[in-house]
Amino acid sequence: MIFQTPKTSTSIREIPLDDETISILKHWRKQQNTRLLRFGQNSLSDDQLLFTTLDNEVLDIDYPNRTLKKLIQDNGLKKITVHSFRYTHCVLLFEAGASIKQVQTRLGHKDSNVTMNIYNHVTKNKSNETASLFANFMAK
Repeated sequence: MIFQTPKTSTSIREIPLDDETISILKHWRKQQNTRLLRFGQNSLSDDQLLFTTLDNEVLDIDYPNRTLKKLIQDNGLKKITVHSFRYTHCVLLFEAGASIKQVQTRLGHKDSNVTMNIYNHVTKNKSNETASLFANFMAK
């Protein structure tokens, strides 16, 4: 199913997931199958979506925003957007030591300049860290 045309050709990609995330998603899939079966829905087809309504229909486009907003209000949390999770993911990738090229590919940016321009302050922090690492190494 195609819901919306991606912004660029590099937006069409496979994103590798770690074993723990895959395990969580497989567990969710089993729960989903059980839940949908109770409602008489067959969820075993190859094109079954991972997240659906109780009637196994496509979630509306604003569902993630509405759900996040309610979660924030109900728990008195700091306001963030769904896109903030993408930003946080990027920052954590850099903090974990991922290269510009790795982050660019993961985020689906056409070239590394896009990644550098958007997340420039993060890359500056990593550059400062690199300078410190080098200085510490040379001091030995």
